[in-house]
Amino acid sequence: MLQNYLKIAWRSLWKNRLFSTVNLTGLALGLTASLLILEYVSFERSFNTFHPKLTRLYRVLMQPQSGSTQSSSAPGVILRANFPELESYCRIAEGLGNGMVRVAEKTIREDKTIYADASLFHLFQFPVQSGSVSELNKPRTVGLSLREAEKLFGNAAAVGQPITVDNQFGKTEYTVALVYENMPENSDIQADIIFSMATLANPSVIKDNSWVDPAGVGAQFVTTYVLLTPQAEALRAEQKFNQLLKTLPTGSTDQIRLQAVQFQHLGASLTDSFITFGNLGFVYLMSGIASLILLIAWFNYVNLSTALVSKRSKEVGVRKVIGAHRFQIIGQFLGESIILNIIALLVAFVVVDVLQSPFNALIQKNLSLSVLFDSHYWFYAFIFFLAGIGVSGFYTAFALSGINPLLSLKGGLLKSGKSWLRQSLVLFQFSISITLIAATFIVYQQLHYMQRKNLGVTLQQRLVMQGPEVGRDSTFLTRTAGFRNALSQLPFVTAFSSSGNVPGSGFNFSTENVLRTDQSSPDQKTSFAVLICDDQFFKTYGISLASGRSFTKSETEKPWSDVHAFMVNEATAAKLGYSPSSILGKTVLFNGQAVEVVGVVKNYHHLGLKEAIQPIVYWPQQNTTYLTAEISTDYVHEHIQQLKAAYERYFPGNLFSFYFADEHYNRQYQTEQQYSSLFTLASGLSIFIACLGLLGLAAFSAEQRTKEIGIRKVLGASVLQISTLLTRDYIKLVAIALLISIPMVWVTMDRWLEQFAYHVSVQWWVFAEAGLLTLLIALGTVSYQSIRAALTNPVRSLKSE
Repeated sequence: MLQNYLKIAWRSLWKNRLFSTVNLTGLALGLTASLLILEYVSFERSFNTFHPKLTRLYRVLMQPQSGSTQSSSAPGVILRANFPELESYCRIAEGLGNGMVRVAEKTIREDKTIYADASLFHLFQFPVQSGSVSELNKPRTVGLSLREAEKLFGNAAAVGQPITVDNQFGKTEYTVALVYENMPENSDIQADIIFSMATLANPSVIKDNSWVDPAGVGAQFVTTYVLLTPQAEALRAEQKFNQLLKTLPTGSTDQIRLQAVQFQHLGASLTDSFITFGNLGFVYLMSGIASLILLIAWFNYVNLSTALVSKRSKEVGVRKVIGAHRFQIIGQFLGESIILNIIALLVAFVVVDVLQSPFNALIQKNLSLSVLFDSHYWFYAFIFFLAGIGVSGFYTAFALSGINPLLSLKGGLLKSGKSWLRQSLVLFQFSISITLIAATFIVYQQLHYMQRKNLGVTLQQRLVMQGPEVGRDSTFLTRTAGFRNALSQLPFVTAFSSSGNVPGSGFNFSTENVLRTDQSSPDQKTSFAVLICDDQFFKTYGISLASGRSFTKSETEKPWSDVHAFMVNEATAAKLGYSPSSILGKTVLFNGQAVEVVGVVKNYHHLGLKEAIQPIVYWPQQNTTYLTAEISTDYVHEHIQQLKAAYERYFPGNLFSFYFADEHYNRQYQTEQQYSSLFTLASGLSIFIACLGLLGLAAFSAEQRTKEIGIRKVLGASVLQISTLLTRDYIKLVAIALLISIPMVWVTMDRWLEQFAYHVSVQWWVFAEAGLLTLLIALGTVSYQSIRAALTNPVRSLKSE
């Protein structure tokens, strides 16, 4: 019996090849998009889930009075000594150790480094391949990932071998204590080199960098993770930590908050105020888009299948007359639905394999179907797939099996099912399509706005070189001056600057201790960003001054403790209660050091348009972390080679690494660029699938009204009149869909735009464009069948059947 059902189902699908092809294409495309999106969703949801102690792991956050949170160090040693709830802790400092790594004659630049306690391997699941974890408690020891060990030592044993690191702390010799397996991609902690945290407690290593105190409370460069005991309650532990914090001589009113590591990537909910690595809202959005695209494909199936009622009514009538029960007819039509969906699923797997590489390049992640099947999301996806088959298949089967055999055999069944249902489904399809198209326009607008807005800083033609780490000896300052002089002799270099950071990359650090001399403490805690730069920084980046002057060269050459003049931006002046002109000459306390304000910088967007302009303090120093040259646009490749030659001549042993400031700055909008690309693909795919169904419905409608069209042509109707007759219903549906989509898009995208400190507003013409584009695509789809039907010879249309 089952074999007979399958055979009949296959014959029926083959007989109605147009409708089968439209359904198969729509379902395959919908399933392809859904599988690719679910790969991404599964990957984002899988972060940190491989740690066995995950439910007891918490990240320590500090919450200022403003309510926002930031990662910061906590008094881990004190906490462990005083609280039974705390089993262990681990401190991690990211980025501080980045620099040049040398082994024998091999030198590489490594930017994935951390300083960490050896307890890292107790709290987190990062298997050690060789060596001893306890050795990482000693200063000047290091752990290497398997990837890094192979890069430095090849197939030779790495444990016990020496490596030399040149970074901001100068030259330091380390001994390899252990080699661990490469950290999984779905880990928020990523490092190929782990320096022992005990190294930072050694004054001979950090030298004059007194700000590096890993044992301090509130050190902003350290993130603390804690492991609670199985019986401990996080809220109770948090309360005890804060009680202790109040007794410490920090003067801070911040509070400790414990964020579960299982929620640190995406957050516990959309209303979670803690900082995260990912975006839960985007994950939900992509899940919704995947579901909607698949629903559009299934709606096509329901639409086209119910439209075939009149063509298959006699078949159902004959089956009922010769004794077929309704459940047998239901089984036949349900079998067709299952076969079609299974074929579409198999096609989708093939298409996913073909599109995997370009999709991975688009979202900058290494995904595959194994990501989906390694998580529990494959189960939910399978249930959703079965539910879609069941609902669409059962509805169609019940609709077709309910035909009255007497009417069907007499030819009395002329209507093709419930037209209101088909119109409702088409309306839903176009509402979703218009919504996605309008959202795409708004995302593109915001992205274009961020990339084109006047930032108050000039980034074009600025080439940023990574400063030297190797060779910071007694000759370093002389060689730096020689390099600066050599660049001034190059005709294509119009300006040059050295700084501790650059626009788009952040600041050197931040502090709350910027006070007027008539204040003993700030009225309200304000965080001031600190940027270290030389006297040419503002000229090189085209940053204007609101009042006063820039630094002199002599001011940037003084030791840190001897600095008595600095600059601020307009936001800092306002925070301190001054205007840009009145603050000039005023003495301000900077971390207890009295300094005079000699210049006020006009506000500019140092970090991009996602964040409001921060209060910034500019500290004069000859810091060579970044070297920026303004160069002419002609013969760029040749000019870069000349810069490289000068760099290697004055800083031997260092790798010449560079990027262009404007490209680097715009890289922070990568997420928005991905949004734009994904929305474009999703909206294009949704309207394509919807139009596939529309094409099938238009073809069926034209076929059903063949005689009517013939009669109208005999009576004098023109091609335009007949085409309008066949298309006007679809125009109405698109217009209604536009009205439905407007409030959805307006509310959703307005909330999305609120995450940007500077953004565009939702304009009415976005909906007009989205509706017009959808209408033109729909008319183009329907018009082909309408014009074809209108051009048919009426003699053929009116022939007797």
